Amino acid sequence: MNIESFEIENWGCIKRVAVNGLPPTGVVIFHGPNRTGKSSIVYALRACLMDYPSTSRAQHILRWIPKVANGDRRPTVTVVFRAGGQTYRIKKTFGGGPSEFAVRTADAWRIETTSPADAHERVRNLFGGKDSDKGLHQLLWLTQGEFQLPEPREFDPDVQQALRTILGDLQTPLDSRFFQKLKERWNVWYTDPRRGTTGTPREKDNSPLAQNSRELATARNELAIVEQEFQEIERLIGQMRDLEIRRQDYLRQREKLMQEVQDLEQRWKQTEVRIREYQAAEQEYKAATQELEAARKELADRRKAEEQAEHDAQAVANARTAVDQAEQQLAAVQQRLNQVRDQLQETKAQRSAIQEREQELAQALRILDYMEELQRIQDTKAQAQEIAQRIEQLEKEQQQCPTLSPEALEAVKKSYNRLVTLRAELAAASLKLRLTPQPGTEAEVTLDAGHAQHIQGGGEAAELAFRRTAQVSIPGWGLIEVKRGTLAGQLDDLERELRREEQAFADAVAPLRINPNDADALDQVLRRDAEWHMRKKELQNLKKELKKLAPAGLELLQQREIELRARLAAKKPGLAMDSRDKLHEHQRQTEKQRAELEQFITDLEAQNKTVEQQLAEAIQMVTQAREKLAAAEATASASRKHLEQLNSEERIRQRIEAAEAALVAAERRRTNAALTPEEETIEARLKSARDAVDALNSELRQVEAQYHRNRGRIEQTEGLHARRNQLAARVQMLQDAIERETLERDAINLLYRLFQECREQRQNQLLGSIRDRVLSWIRLLDIGRYGDLRFNEAFLPESLQSSDGTYEMALDYESTGAREQIAMMVRLAIGAALSKPEDPAVAVLDDPLTHADLRRLTNMRAILQSAAQGDPKLQPPAGPLQILIFTCHPEWFRSDHATVVNLEDPTILTRWPV
Repeated sequence: MNIESFEIENWGCIKRVAVNGLPPTGVVIFHGPNRTGKSSIVYALRACLMDYPSTSRAQHILRWIPKVANGDRRPTVTVVFRAGGQTYRIKKTFGGGPSEFAVRTADAWRIETTSPADAHERVRNLFGGKDSDKGLHQLLWLTQGEFQLPEPREFDPDVQQALRTILGDLQTPLDSRFFQKLKERWNVWYTDPRRGTTGTPREKDNSPLAQNSRELATARNELAIVEQEFQEIERLIGQMRDLEIRRQDYLRQREKLMQEVQDLEQRWKQTEVRIREYQAAEQEYKAATQELEAARKELADRRKAEEQAEHDAQAVANARTAVDQAEQQLAAVQQRLNQVRDQLQETKAQRSAIQEREQELAQALRILDYMEELQRIQDTKAQAQEIAQRIEQLEKEQQQCPTLSPEALEAVKKSYNRLVTLRAELAAASLKLRLTPQPGTEAEVTLDAGHAQHIQGGGEAAELAFRRTAQVSIPGWGLIEVKRGTLAGQLDDLERELRREEQAFADAVAPLRINPNDADALDQVLRRDAEWHMRKKELQNLKKELKKLAPAGLELLQQREIELRARLAAKKPGLAMDSRDKLHEHQRQTEKQRAELEQFITDLEAQNKTVEQQLAEAIQMVTQAREKLAAAEATASASRKHLEQLNSEERIRQRIEAAEAALVAAERRRTNAALTPEEETIEARLKSARDAVDALNSELRQVEAQYHRNRGRIEQTEGLHARRNQLAARVQMLQDAIERETLERDAINLLYRLFQECREQRQNQLLGSIRDRVLSWIRLLDIGRYGDLRFNEAFLPESLQSSDGTYEMALDYESTGAREQIAMMVRLAIGAALSKPEDPAVAVLDDPLTHADLRRLTNMRAILQSAAQGDPKLQPPAGPLQILIFTCHPEWFRSDHATVVNLEDPTILTRWPV
């Protein structure tokens, strides 16, 4: 099927669009800028041909009803199309309106049905019997922004079946049932790879083989745990024998050490008195040594405190000097700051005087501007008032001398022409009477029962015309009467029609106050119309000129004039009003003076800021100096107090002498109480023996505790050997089952893959013409170096293979632009496979190939033209297409073979004003 013409009225923003004479095949480009209504046309064609009856109240239809004033306007779509060798016309008025379905006969349109439901069903069946997003339209009718191919599960199954029928798929029902059973068994273990990937099938996690494998792994883990536990028990039994031997050895060692401890305790009691005397002498010696060191340290601290007090006193003197210097610097900075501030205040006063002068000059310039503007406004106002008076005069003339509407004027012309024709016909139907009386005679003539006429003899012959009767009275001879015969009825009809036409003409020109009987009545009407339109054009031009002079109206001009007069009246008294050049010269001089003062003020402010910063720094220095002085005085006072709290040097020396004497006496006593080597080590040897006994007892307790723990652990593992044998048998059984199921799985997988490979090879052979055509287009666009294009069972492309066959890539991994272009080529190739030369398919592309660059768009022209022409040499042959492209970039698709429709042409498309 293909579209020959269409007409759309009141559809959304479209007031009317009419396109005729579309070629049955080839590329047709509908172009116009954004908001022209291209997508609206596509939606209207979809709704009319496939989607909705005219009685539909769907929101998708109701939203296209235009919201315009002055009337209820319903969308109306009329499409003439050809299908199955016959031409049809469908007309639908949406929003509850009527429908009309007609077929073209030899000389006219024959209406088949006016029922909205029947008309919709008839045209829908001719276009495939499905909505615009189903069937072959799913591939060839693209909305704006759509370019992805449908998912395999969403691709229309009827289209797939049609492809199988055309391509000649020889798969038998028995093969299908066998493959279905095989796939059901194969699905027990495997899952098909995800769409767009080319990897191997993924094994299912819930298959019996996977469950047995997991159970085998669990059983092996349990057996390994039991084996480990069994080996642990055997190790514990051997450890218990070793623990018993160590226990007996520890008992023998403890008995020997206990005897040694008893001997050492007896000897320690014998030397305990001498040891206590030596310990007392040793303590006395340590105390004397510490006292001597403390006395010497006290003397060192006294001397250090004296040095610190002297140093702190000197620091106080230095701090007082620093305070005096900082205060002198602060006074100098303060004096400098006062000088800068006085100079800055004086300069700012000079600047204020200059600024007042500048304001006076600016006010004088504004007064000049006001005066000039007032003059311009007065001139404009006078000109605008003159134009307004002329407009008022012309509007009055238009009202006094109206004209007829174009329709009424045309009717007057036709009426006048009919009057002329009727009068000519009556004149042609009149009879001629020629009289030539002799000189001196007279004849009386009465024509059509009118007034009598007297014809005198001796002159020229009189020619008289009459329609019905003529009576001639000749004195001395008699009366001659002439009557018309059979044509009298026709004359009556002509006269009646002439009277009606005269009355109609008189009624038509009556509003113009023109005498209809005047010979130039029509000329008067035409002159009146021409003058009216000339005045109308002049009115339009004058109104434009008035609008240009006074865009906001004369009232605003008058208000502005009053405002300017008020401002001029309120000017400052005594203001010097020199010429504009002199004022500008004074202004430049004052600006120069002000700039110099501004620069001087800036420099003074910078100096002021610098001096203020120096003042702050000086104040901070004074504060810091005073803080340092206070800190130095506090430190010196603390040093003096600390020195006063210490003992005098004389008392400290007396303490040292006493400590030295006590140390000599303590050393003499320690020498007298010295122990023998055996007495010195008796206590250490006793402690060492007791520690050895304690350590041996601890080891003995640990050995006994470990022995009892091992024994309890062994008692808890009763039945471990039987469980170990049971798990070993379970593992062996699962291994045998997995080997059998793995063998079955591999056999089923091999058979499935073999059958699938055979089907894929067969399908690739069947899709050879489509695949080869798309591959040739891909090479033309230079989209990678691909050698093959693989299709899935739904006849949709799945992956791309390199030319050397080294790798295969899913179609989804290509760029967005490449996927859009490949999808477009596949759509056209499949559509051409289902198209026929005697009944070509139609493709409607709304703003396609938006992701393509200019180089590929150039080559896409050739691809679109090739798809539109078809290729009868292919097996099976590719039929032609009618490709309708709606775009705002006609240069992307324009070629010598394409038909171009400019939607900006007002004779083709008009829009509602928005």
